[in-house]
Amino acid sequence: MADSKEDDANDGLSGAADFVQIYMIECDIIAGHDLIKADVMGKSDPYVKVSAFSRYYTTCTIMKTLNPRWNEHVEMTFFNDPKRLKFEVYDWDKGSKDDPMGDCEFAINDEFYLPTNNGFHGRLKLQNVKKGELEIKVVARKLVPSELQNKLTTLQDAVQQNSQRMELLMDELTDFGQRNTALKGQIGGLQSNVAELNAATPSRREELQNLKQQVDSMDSEEKAVNAEMETLNETLSEVEEELKGIKKEIADVQVEEDKKHNQIERIRERMADERRRREHKAKMAAEAKEQNDQKSLLPSNANKPANAGQNTACSCCVVM
Repeated sequence: MADSKEDDANDGLSGAADFVQIYMIECDIIAGHDLIKADVMGKSDPYVKVSAFSRYYTTCTIMKTLNPRWNEHVEMTFFNDPKRLKFEVYDWDKGSKDDPMGDCEFAINDEFYLPTNNGFHGRLKLQNVKKGELEIKVVARKLVPSELQNKLTTLQDAVQQNSQRMELLMDELTDFGQRNTALKGQIGGLQSNVAELNAATPSRREELQNLKQQVDSMDSEEKAVNAEMETLNETLSEVEEELKGIKKEIADVQVEEDKKHNQIERIRERMADERRRREHKAKMAAEAKEQNDQKSLLPSNANKPANAGQNTACSCCVVM
């Protein structure tokens, strides 16, 4: 490449006081194809970093896949021609350094900026790795200051709209956290009840295990939401897509909450039926015992026959 080390070190914005045109790069990071397996379980958690000069943009992380689909759009503005875009794919690791999964570069020449050039849409083979391709779309234009002002106005409107969406998303996330905390409290109480029932009903252990798995699944969903929120703090361009994902997760949690509520109600109804049956059985046994006790208290001669020849008639009935 013809770039100097000095060009690589700046942010592409030097000479802003006397610039006559701006280099606008629009990039769509669409998908990855047949990426390498970076995790022990045979999958990866890939994300992409695109950079030019010292400026960069990072996509969200797609969990457990070798064919991720990001569909993210980013626009970069420079006062100097960046000459190329660098794409780096990483595997996200919690608590440790992210693992590289390959990289590639896209060269930009003067003809690429022409209005008649429709840009590039295709796949780039990842380098420094055994396999994998990155699907991108790149369009570049040179803008004069008046065009840049129009573009800036449009971007400011978009930022304001995205900020409002961000506030709504934060409110929904807060509400989701509160409901999740309340649901965990209910699950904690349910676990205590199930532990007591296990002594009499071993089949409840399987239900308890299912509930624990559902709680783990909810924790994983919450972690995924948090990861998406960190990405949203870096750029507002992906707010709408992230909002759809979180709304779906909230709906899933509500479905899980309804299932657990129904399970609790069924357990309570069974316990109430069992308690009534035992009380009825105890009552019947007490009544039977009381009848037996009354019979045993009757005089012993009440059932004896009259002595032979004994006059059992009353004195008023004796014939004179």
